[in-house]
Amino acid sequence: MDAPSPETPTNQPKQEPLIRKIVAVIGLVALLAVPVFLLVVLQRSVNSRLLRKGDIISTAALVGVAPGEELLASTKGRPSAILFFSVDCPHCQREIPIFNEMVRRFGSKVEFVAVAFNDRQKATMFARTSTIPTKMIVDEKGVVGRIFGVSELPMFFLISHDQRIEWIGVGEQPKAELMRRLSELTQGAENNRK
Repeated sequence: MDAPSPETPTNQPKQEPLIRKIVAVIGLVALLAVPVFLLVVLQRSVNSRLLRKGDIISTAALVGVAPGEELLASTKGRPSAILFFSVDCPHCQREIPIFNEMVRRFGSKVEFVAVAFNDRQKATMFARTSTIPTKMIVDEKGVVGRIFGVSELPMFFLISHDQRIEWIGVGEQPKAELMRRLSELTQGAENNRK
């Protein structure tokens, strides 16, 4: 008897279940990957609304998150520095002493605001025990953070006297870089007054 040729159906019953399994696994992986892909795309589209250097802060961003709290409404004509942070964030904890030093050094020339992404109780307790020498706003629901497009903490915004974003620092920033940027910001404001 002759050996069966490769075209005979004897090999198909063994390969067909294997092919079906491979197709089923690929289909399952694709089905699970679609929601993950959509989340990534949506997250990128949300973060793409991040304010950029040169953008002017809108009036909507100037109002705080609770009645009577204003973020930048009183700073017209003065540069501003805004720190978005969380009490629980270790990176933020390392930036707060630098922020405090910035306030001490440039506080007469720059309006400083710290925006805490925490519940009011935790932020209030932090404010009592911390040494932040400036106004702190609690953004429990992330209202101001969404307006500014905060995507990571800590995040710094340096804003010129005419409320134009001059610089955005995402994540921990070196002290020397922050001091240099603030010095440039204040010098620019002084030059505009002359």
